[in-house]
Amino acid sequence: MLAFFPQPYRDELLYSFLCRYHVHSGNLYDCDTMEQLFGMKAQHLNTNIPAHLSYLAKQTEEVGLSFDQLLYDYTLFSYNTLFAKQQTVDSYYGYFKNENNVPYPHHISMPISELRYCLRCAEEDRKRYGEAYWHRSHQIAGLQCCPKHQTALISCGIKHLSLAKKFFPLESVTNAIHEIPLVRELSTEKQRLQKDILFCLENSQRIRSIFCACNEDFTEIYLSLLEQKGLATENWSLYKEKLLVSAEKSFGREFLESVNSYWNSDKKPWIFRICQHSSRSYRTIKHILMAELLSGSVENLLCYADENRQKLVQQRPVCNKKILPETLEKYKQRWQDAAKHAAKNTISAIAAEDNAAYLWLFRHDKVWLYANSPAPCKRGGTVSVTDCEEDDERLTVLVEQVVRKLKKASGKPQWITRNRILRELGQEESNFNTRKNKLAHTFAAIERLTESKHEWRLRKIQWAVQDSMDYREALAMWKILRKAGISEKLWTKYELLAIQVIQRSEDSVRRLEEQTERMAFEP
Repeated sequence: MLAFFPQPYRDELLYSFLCRYHVHSGNLYDCDTMEQLFGMKAQHLNTNIPAHLSYLAKQTEEVGLSFDQLLYDYTLFSYNTLFAKQQTVDSYYGYFKNENNVPYPHHISMPISELRYCLRCAEEDRKRYGEAYWHRSHQIAGLQCCPKHQTALISCGIKHLSLAKKFFPLESVTNAIHEIPLVRELSTEKQRLQKDILFCLENSQRIRSIFCACNEDFTEIYLSLLEQKGLATENWSLYKEKLLVSAEKSFGREFLESVNSYWNSDKKPWIFRICQHSSRSYRTIKHILMAELLSGSVENLLCYADENRQKLVQQRPVCNKKILPETLEKYKQRWQDAAKHAAKNTISAIAAEDNAAYLWLFRHDKVWLYANSPAPCKRGGTVSVTDCEEDDERLTVLVEQVVRKLKKASGKPQWITRNRILRELGQEESNFNTRKNKLAHTFAAIERLTESKHEWRLRKIQWAVQDSMDYREALAMWKILRKAGISEKLWTKYELLAIQVIQRSEDSVRRLEEQTERMAFEP
């Protein structure tokens, strides 16, 4: 339970009031604050959305900050998932709620590499609240300057994933800067983008509701507008070259590169894929650019989608060209003639004789094509099937042998973890995890034989004592703990254990010496 927790300010980033908590709590070390907030010291802290957010929410519920408030009101989660599939949003929500085991969703994190702030905002916050803080809106990719003061946003050099030091309050950064940087007059494109980004941030619920009402897909909306602008056919096929020229003319290459949205000539441009592949999710900035290209602004696009979704959310236009019976018969005859002249009685061999006939029939009469073609040939070769039960028994024995080998290895003890055991077995973790259900005994043996950090440290202390005795060094407690690699912060915790190990070792040596003396005097 937290003794206190600071109340968030207007437009404050979640990471910001975690930094303020670290300062006001008086903790000297970041790891102590991490343990209080997230229950673990060694966790990386992502400045966008911290992992293990559900643990933090349990701590802050007493001060009126629920999990949903932390996630939606004080991070950019709602902005970054505006145009994502609901299944994807639920998956990410479940990760931060600690309900599923998907990897951390880095692609919904802030695309900018460093935290940013406005110096005038910092001065105003200091006068009003007594301290400056990180603003949530300043961290949006594509935002060129502060929405309130129109001054340039300053990148402070703090990466979004801090490794060693984790808490950087804004007060520790702004004290070193005294001059407010000037910003050039923004171009029309950048002003329009700035306005649309803020519109999306402030109207996320409305945008999300319209997007979901369109079956979580704006593909038909985009294609309909492209057709109206003469950039697509009536059947919604893109005029690709014309579309690229129009987009580059509207925005300019320099502007698109500044928001990380210029297409690579070696790959299929995103501006094609966003109109053709409804199964993928794209960053919010790219949907904003499409809205500006096709309708002038995000608000205009929403009005068009709201008015026309009943008409447009249907199947894409289908070619109404009728297939004449004589055309169908002609291609069927060509296929049969090709089958007579083919070198082998296989579909690929016949298609090699007349590929045009194969493609036409595949598109227009696939049922007849397969009914009048040779059956697929099975490839030769032997298929080896592993006996999973025997494999499980063999690997279980190998796991025990590997653990014994690691414990008997000379030198400083290695931590026996699951990954180390798998490496010794020559197994890749990704392939091994896919067979988890079939190797139940192996996995049980691994879980039973892996060491906790406490067990590993105790084994290192025992090794340090034995190593010191072998070299006839003094068994001082601090020397033993330092040789074992125990952090000085943990000395008070392991001091008593180290003393007990030293005493047991000295007693065993004494008994061995006494036994040796008795054997020497016996006749």
